[in-house]
Amino acid sequence: MLMQERGALELFREAYNNRYTWEPDFPGYRAQVDVTYEGQSGSGSVQIRAMPGAEGHFHYGAWVEGLGETPLSLFVQQQLQDLITHRQRIPFEQAHGSHHFERRQTDATGAVGIIVDGDSMGSHYKIKDRQVCMVSRTLGDVSFEINTRQCLETEQGYLATHFDVVFRDTETQNVVRQDAVECRYESVEGCFLLAEKLIVSRKQEQPSMTHTLEFSDFVILQP
Repeated sequence: MLMQERGALELFREAYNNRYTWEPDFPGYRAQVDVTYEGQSGSGSVQIRAMPGAEGHFHYGAWVEGLGETPLSLFVQQQLQDLITHRQRIPFEQAHGSHHFERRQTDATGAVGIIVDGDSMGSHYKIKDRQVCMVSRTLGDVSFEINTRQCLETEQGYLATHFDVVFRDTETQNVVRQDAVECRYESVEGCFLLAEKLIVSRKQEQPSMTHTLEFSDFVILQP
């Protein structure tokens, strides 16, 4: 069991550190955005800005302008917060130092299952080729599973570009929504920034809807 736990920790740590994240001193950026959400379209501007945190660490804030108090603005804000969550660099020990990892079965594709003990969301993962290829979590009455289909390899780490998300009712395990997501990134002054995101979303017994984000005119902020 101890060998399995140590193996799981090593596999997960390697995949975690292999993700593409912004440099610790990345100041943020601004860009123009064109968005389509639930049949509505609009244009505005966005800014992700580094803000001083405890012990010299940065955290990031996101702002949306030009879209007013609308569902479009809220959608863009949510997408930016999700982007920050995945791109902000947090040391492994800070993020997972209190967790215990247990290795589970290897599936037919060669992906290794890993269960996390001590995570409030009941997270478990699959790791393959130094990448997290599946994430499963529970948030209240909804659970979700993300399966990555394609990644962009960079010298600084990998970025998931094509993935599927399935949301389920925690109690019944019925599927309530399914998303197919595609992302495109651009290198701007050596930083990979999200340039386009397409989400084809289908709720239970409803027609699918396509939501899009297109970012342009990137400007890296001054430190």
